[in-house]
Amino acid sequence: MQFHCVFPLRRKIFSPVIIALMLLAGWRGAGAESSDYLIDLWTSDNDLPDSSVSAITQTPDGYLWIGTYNGLVRFDGVRFVTFDPLNTPALKHARIVALFTDAHGTLWINDYDGSLTALRNGVFTHEWQGGQVSALFSRSNQVFFATLGGNILYRAENSNPPGDWQSVSLNGKITGNSFRQDAGGTPWFLYRGGTVGRILGTNAVTIPDHSGLDGEKANYLATDRDGQVWVGTEKKNRALERKFF
Repeated sequence: MQFHCVFPLRRKIFSPVIIALMLLAGWRGAGAESSDYLIDLWTSDNDLPDSSVSAITQTPDGYLWIGTYNGLVRFDGVRFVTFDPLNTPALKHARIVALFTDAHGTLWINDYDGSLTALRNGVFTHEWQGGQVSALFSRSNQVFFATLGGNILYRAENSNPPGDWQSVSLNGKITGNSFRQDAGGTPWFLYRGGTVGRILGTNAVTIPDHSGLDGEKANYLATDRDGQVWVGTEKKNRALERKFF
């Protein structure tokens, strides 16, 4: 796998704030449209610790963070700096699985052994260990993590040090990759049976029967650019058709 950066020709200065980024197993041109872009390619021959890229996110300071199979990489548009367990003990494994940035600008790193490490104010801190994370949701005073095992963890972030990790009590098993967040910061998720739930405070609540789904099984959740939650049902041509709340 290779690391590609794609940006329009009209942009003359390559800043740490990347305009567009494409990560593909193999790049194929897009016909006539490809002439509108410059494409830079980086691999392990260009100081990436590994050409297998597993995650990408950006922090408010403009740095691009890249997870690889052999370390965490910070990229400023010109130079790569690698962090791994040898030079950063708070990282427990060199293989990075997922990267997230919360509402406070904290970088969260989930690695191969299930560890969760945070980078805030330039300091790496090992925060939790217990599984692979599929999604992060943050509010002004809380951060929520959804795991692939179907659990939801949360912690208060408005204290120093932050509060203890706690789990949300669920009324059934959930799918680990069906989480979305609305404009108000509320996390939404799907139970495996096809019903829709959301987190209110620190409790999981199933949406009521009068929500407009008419008892249909929900297969997919999405949010639009306004933060409105949409649900796709099992009936033909009705995916992403209904809004609620």
